[in-house]
Parts: sequence; C-alpha cells; structure tokens
Amino acid sequence: MVNLYKLLSTKGTLIAFAVGLLGAVIFFIPVVGGLDAFNALPDAEKKTSNIFNLGIQLMLAILAISVIITIFWALAQMVMNPSGAKMGFIWLAVIVGLFALGYFVLNSPDNDAIIADLKTNGVSDGQSKLIGGGLWMMLLMLLGSLGIFVFSEIRNLFK
Repeated sequence: MVNLYKLLSTKGTLIAFAVGLLGAVIFFIPVVGGLDAFNALPDAEKKTSNIFNLGIQLMLAILAISVIITIFWALAQMVMNPSGAKMGFIWLAVIVGLFALGYFVLNSPDNDAIIADLKTNGVSDGQSKLIGGGLWMMLLMLLGSLGIFVFSEIRNLFK
C-alpha cells in the first residue's frame, strides 16, 4: 500500500485541486441553468430555493469521502506497522485524557448568566459538558502547540 504521506506530499495539491475543480464544475452547471428562474423569484422565496443545495451536498460528500479514506488509510498503516502505531496510540490517549479533563473536572458553569443562556438555547447538561470538554481540550492543545513552537524556535536559535 502506498504511504499516504508520500502520495499527498507529491500529488496531494493536484488531487485536491482536481477534485475541487470537478465539484465546482458539477455545481456550476445547474446553477447557471437555473439562475434566471432564481433571479425571477421574490426575495422571500429566494431564501427557500434549493438551487445551491447540490453544491453543499457535493462538498459534504467530498468531505465524507476524504474522512473515510483517511481513517481507512490510517488503519491500514497501523495494521502494516503495529510497532510504529505505538506513538499514535500514546497521542490518542493524551487527546482523550485532555477531553476527559475538560469534561469531568474543568467544566462546571457556575455563572447565573451562562446557566440562563444554556437553558434559553435548549442546551442540556450533557451537551454543555461535551461543549465545555471540547473547548478546554482546544485551549489546552493551543497552549501546548504554542509552547512547542516557542521551545523549538529557542532550540533552533542555539543550533
């Protein structure tokens, strides 16, 4: 099986451009054909028109296909090189640990305004914990990446 990194580093930009261009052309054909009818609609009905739905559905399909290919390729590489997958599992455990930290420990809205906003927008306690866990994970990973960036720049300064 071809290494995903090699494939994407050599032909990834070309593949992404070709798929995006093909999607744009497929989307462009029905839009141009129905543009006169769309412009003739009253403003209130333009918001309910489905002339642009094909483009949205096409891009969501491309996204889903790319996610499926990425997961399949990662699993295939892991099966072919299980010793090399050890570090990936360690980082996966770190990410799950950061999320669990935000979900169970750091996530307790105690401000009355925040609790009122959650209730107003129909956010349940479980959803609030998921959102809070994701936000805390994002913030901790951002701080970690900034720390790694600063450390690597200082290290490169003394090389």
